[in-house]
Amino acid sequence: MQLETLESCFRAAGSPDEHIAYLRYHWDRYRLTKERFEEGWTRPHGGTRVLDLGCHVLHQTLLWKLDGYDVIGADLDWVTTHPAVVETARRYAIPVFSYRDLAAAGSLAQVPDGSVDVVLFCEILEHITFNPIPLWREVHRILRPGGRIVVTTPNYYHAHGRAWNWHRVRARMGGGAYVEEILQCNTTAPHWKEYAMREVQRYFRLLSPDFRIHAAHYELGHYPIPSATLRDRVLAALQRRFRVLRHNLYVEVAMDAKAAGIVIQPGWAFPTNISFHVP
Repeated sequence: MQLETLESCFRAAGSPDEHIAYLRYHWDRYRLTKERFEEGWTRPHGGTRVLDLGCHVLHQTLLWKLDGYDVIGADLDWVTTHPAVVETARRYAIPVFSYRDLAAAGSLAQVPDGSVDVVLFCEILEHITFNPIPLWREVHRILRPGGRIVVTTPNYYHAHGRAWNWHRVRARMGGGAYVEEILQCNTTAPHWKEYAMREVQRYFRLLSPDFRIHAAHYELGHYPIPSATLRDRVLAALQRRFRVLRHNLYVEVAMDAKAAGIVIQPGWAFPTNISFHVP
């Protein structure tokens, strides 16, 4: 599918200009994520049921829908009730439901047990501001054996990332979200935690022995690479040469069987078994 085709669908549904601009900027990520997934997925005879969790204004959701997937969208109610989102969902028969608190038990109660083949969790992990164990219990519940979780998230070590902000280090201004972001943006906007590749893999291994890392890639083309200055061009060349400096992570998690469930439990004590050894 071409960007122009998808853009015309959203314009017909009344999407405002800022939504179209967002679509154009993120188009390569949407397209490449689906292509990467399809490298290792054979659609079952009955079709593939997909939950786009954190579907935003349905850009990615509609791309998968128009390519023949059976897609459900879910997001916060202030997103799903936007008139353009409502009209897009109506035009293309996409079921969309709202959640209020993914930290609450039963947040995805609208989705039956074992009814989903693929959960898209794209550009969401970095925004989580709560203990995610109840969310992953829900995801584990709704996935069918043989299902997948598709995670994309910024690479903490990408060439333009915060890990290399030496001015901030010299100024002793800490890490994570900037003070300006915390004060000026809605809570869902800042990247509260950006991950390294090994961290994302460890994250899912700790959640459940049912989860297996099926694929892990550093992605180069998810977003436009600046090239206006000499510094930009040097960093672009470094990203092409060294995978660890690329902007995004793609991690595909398989659940071959539902046996152990989510095994890690949140508590009040600070964990004492932290180790940097990754098997």
